[in-house]
Amino acid sequence: MLFLVSSEIGIGKLNSDIREYLACQKINLEYHSQLEKDQKDEIKKRLEEGSKLCESSIVNAYSILVKYSVKNGAEKLLIKQFKESIDSQINNVLIPLLKEAEWLLDAVGLNTLRNNNLLPTIGHPVKVKDIFEAFLRFDDKPMISGIDAASKSLQRYCINGEFCIATGDGSNFTRYYLKEPVPFFDVTDNTYWLVDKSLKPATNTPTVPETGGSGGETPAPPEINDPEVPTIPGSGNEFDPIKKFKSITVSGKVPLERYTELFNYFITPFAMSGNKIDIEVSFRINSSSSSPIDESKQQYKSAKEAAKQLKLDFEEEI
Repeated sequence: MLFLVSSEIGIGKLNSDIREYLACQKINLEYHSQLEKDQKDEIKKRLEEGSKLCESSIVNAYSILVKYSVKNGAEKLLIKQFKESIDSQINNVLIPLLKEAEWLLDAVGLNTLRNNNLLPTIGHPVKVKDIFEAFLRFDDKPMISGIDAASKSLQRYCINGEFCIATGDGSNFTRYYLKEPVPFFDVTDNTYWLVDKSLKPATNTPTVPETGGSGGETPAPPEINDPEVPTIPGSGNEFDPIKKFKSITVSGKVPLERYTELFNYFITPFAMSGNKIDIEVSFRINSSSSSPIDESKQQYKSAKEAAKQLKLDFEEEI
């Protein structure tokens, strides 16, 4: 757990600034109709300045970060920089400070997983969702900055061949991923598991059925040679040079149930070969009687915030 703790000097100044602000506000409320215009302007100015001063005093008052865990007790970090607003203080000072102290991680290291018994072994798969939640729920582990910190790290170790990511119920698995990316990988999905890489089934190779020969040997399949097609000048079947392209673009509508095929055929094969891929997305999400879309829904709020973070256009049809 994290706490912000105030200093005596800081909290004293904050109390003083708040009292002055409240005094101006009381005058404005109780004597507003009796004040002259220049007095009203002066009160308004003092209220605006007092509001900014109070916010700045709040930032300066809380100058110590405390992390508490059952294992290590209370650990302290002294804050040495202060911004003019709370938002700026959190985003530009506190978060970088937490990351510098490794109290907040943007990526989960393999040793971190190993030291916290979160790596799979033979006969003991580990649910991906449990790994993600372990960093959110238990104070003996470092905090992570979000879903991406877990998903990108697990994907990277899977591609590097450290372990498999499999889909299933923990006992039976329908798909194994090793040294390849996992399309639409979601660490909050109960169907994803980490399994030991030795458990990935070998690729099945077709066998040639035995014939009833006298020696019981399996003859090699006959070699088939395609007949040569004569090339007649001007007939259109001459061998042309292989065409080379600067780029290819694929567009159109894809049913939701076949969306994973975009990764299988277009994204993964080229990305693994080192091709640069530019992805343009367009989602039209229709409201329905059973699931209306409105601004109070968490899905709507999350989608709008995600679009803002990813710098995507967000259009609303009323």
